[in-house]
Amino acid sequence: MDQHHEQTNATPNDDVAISAGDSAGIVFWCLIGLSLVGMLPCLVLPAWREYQDATVTEQVRAHQMQDAQRELDIMRKRLDAIHNDPVVIARLARRELGFQTPDEQVLHIDELDAPYPHLNESEMAASGAFDGPPIDAVTVAHEQPVAAQLPAPLARISSMLPRLDYDRIFCKSPARELILLLSISLFIAAFVIFWPKPNADSDQSAAA
Repeated sequence: MDQHHEQTNATPNDDVAISAGDSAGIVFWCLIGLSLVGMLPCLVLPAWREYQDATVTEQVRAHQMQDAQRELDIMRKRLDAIHNDPVVIARLARRELGFQTPDEQVLHIDELDAPYPHLNESEMAASGAFDGPPIDAVTVAHEQPVAAQLPAPLARISSMLPRLDYDRIFCKSPARELILLLSISLFIAAFVIFWPKPNADSDQSAAA
């Protein structure tokens, strides 16, 4: 009877101890989870936005390089025509230097929009030395730069999130610094409060 009584008395105490431990563990992991929910977006989202800006800048620079290369090719064709094409050379001599044959009659027409002497694209095309667009039209229309996109699983998850201004919350001051401070405080508090403490009773029994 005494043994049975002791066992019945011990069982409730053990249940209370187990439930207390379980609740402490649940609170501990809740604090850790809350701290990570606030901390990770503040660290990951700004880095992701910088990566997206870098991809857009890279595309823009690639388009600029294409335009510069195209302009260089056109200028090379023009220079080659000026030096090697007899038709272009003759037209330049007539227009810029006033050369003419004895049986020619030249009519001088003032050019309304000519900030500097240049070779007309129609003349270049007629000579066969130039088959591209005018030099002013070198900058062609490019596709709009597209920022890097999230992987499909993450994109589906992000589409389920509430429509909020996450950049303002997690990337800009002072909201980002405040959320980081609170998250770090929760993380530290979880370990400070629920860190296993040495049992005084067990220490005394071990000493005895």
